[in-house]
Amino acid sequence: MTPSTNTDMAVALAALKGALGAPLGDSQPLWEQSLSRQRASAITRHRLSRVAVNSPHTVELEASDLQAVTNDALAHTHAAFQLVSHTQRVAEILKSENINFLVIKGVALGALSQTPAGRGAGDVDILVDPSDVPRVHDLFVVNGFRPALALPDTTKRATWMVWSFLDREASYVGHSTHIDLHWRISSQRHLFPTFADLYARKTDITVADATVPTLSLADSLVAACYHAYFDQFQPLRSMLDVVSVVKASRDITLPRYSAKLQRLIAGVLDLTRTLLPGVVDEEIVSHLDTLPSPPAIVQRRFDHALTTPKMLWEESQDTGALWAKMRAEAPFDSAADILPRFIGKRLFHFPAWSESHPHTTLTRALRNRIRVETGRKTRR
Repeated sequence: MTPSTNTDMAVALAALKGALGAPLGDSQPLWEQSLSRQRASAITRHRLSRVAVNSPHTVELEASDLQAVTNDALAHTHAAFQLVSHTQRVAEILKSENINFLVIKGVALGALSQTPAGRGAGDVDILVDPSDVPRVHDLFVVNGFRPALALPDTTKRATWMVWSFLDREASYVGHSTHIDLHWRISSQRHLFPTFADLYARKTDITVADATVPTLSLADSLVAACYHAYFDQFQPLRSMLDVVSVVKASRDITLPRYSAKLQRLIAGVLDLTRTLLPGVVDEEIVSHLDTLPSPPAIVQRRFDHALTTPKMLWEESQDTGALWAKMRAEAPFDSAADILPRFIGKRLFHFPAWSESHPHTTLTRALRNRIRVETGRKTRR
């Protein structure tokens, strides 16, 4: 039985190929048969409006749908300039307390590969040393950023050890601002270099009137590959991120990463070359020459996303999707960590943060999960 195609993703891939000047190849039939409105929906959903508007001759949309894509591109441009301002403010808050940090993704990735506003809307993603998380948490709260969830108290060592093993970030919400505070880039503890190593080879970028630190070009390329794979290549804007940083890192030599991370990088770069032939072939080949053979699982993960139309990536929390996710992550995780981390994180349910209840113990979060699951079964 031939698996059905995720037409939304296939159409968006065709749009990305056309915008970057790559041959449409197998996507051509889908591209020709798709309705104009379906094309427009796929382009905006996969956050490709800006590149599509810059290449209108490859999109072939009806006037009303082209206008919808153009409006989406303008909205992302407006949001991007707001993100620049928010990033500058967050950076100034951290600098005021002499906290070492790195801005990742968002404005920083845009500045390295295009312009600070080049990636459109997004969150402010901050990476700090794990030991600085309690101090940064207090600093954000004092400056008006509300934690999204009442997570465990990071000042309690045993609790923090458990939670920092299970997760990699905490979210904060301010006025029109969303901050993701990371204590590591990957969910996997030992996949990426330590914060100290990443910070030691940081580069500075200009954001509005401020100079802020971010990952080096090489580390940014590796992080882009990681996020594309672990976000299931959705939205497809993640592949555009990889292409953009590859172009910017033409003459960069990759540092020596962990063996598993090197395999992941090789897999995503090889997939990029396969999907978008002729766009960054030369640059990718130069990187692949220094990396191990690409693992087949990267291509399989993309193929799974391309042939799984039943589940949107934001909603993929059913048992089958979670099992597929764990299998995809396992080759790049520690054998001793994968099951405890993957299962453990899903054992807890944390309520929204409030001033009266700023933290939730792991025991209470476990009880909350039991009540939530019991309630679901009762409603069924």
